[in-house]
Amino acid sequence: MTNRLYLNDKPASTLRPTSLTWQQAGFTLIELLVVIVIIGIVTTLITFNMGSWLTTPAIQTEAKRIANELHTLLDQAVVRQVPIGLNIKTDTIQIYQQQAGQWQLPKPPQLRKLLLADGVRLVTPTTQSSKPVPKKTKQQPTIDLYLGADGRMTPYRLGIEDSQTRCYLRINRAGGIKITDCTSPMPNNTNASL
Repeated sequence: MTNRLYLNDKPASTLRPTSLTWQQAGFTLIELLVVIVIIGIVTTLITFNMGSWLTTPAIQTEAKRIANELHTLLDQAVVRQVPIGLNIKTDTIQIYQQQAGQWQLPKPPQLRKLLLADGVRLVTPTTQSSKPVPKKTKQQPTIDLYLGADGRMTPYRLGIEDSQTRCYLRINRAGGIKITDCTSPMPNNTNASL
């Protein structure tokens, strides 16, 4: 006895499609090409839009991180009742504490500087000016941003940028820090004023 497949009491081998012909059974080559071209165009548009969308949050995340670090340092200055001074360079923020009227590096080495993410740099009014900055002696570093023991800060506008985007941190006297003016793409003239 052989096994046979039956459909509606008829052997499956005897069933033939009656309503479909060869031309109606699939897609034509032109229809497939049109669909592939449409998918390619949509993918290209999404890729270009996502590229600029992904870079802006990265610099905003770094700006938020720096703002949080500044708030933490201000809290430390208030709790310890020791003013903190920041020397801002393009790639780091050097941290100093005021002791006996002198700016000194903190004792634990990990508290001495804030490092930036790869490809990110800081833009300060001094890095954008064309005037030469006089060198300070090693005993008294240049303090760009003062964090007082009373919770006040030096008003300051700090630019944070990567190759495509620039954001600004606006720091007010009361210790408020706000991220503003995130622009993309970067202007060609990097000597624009803060």
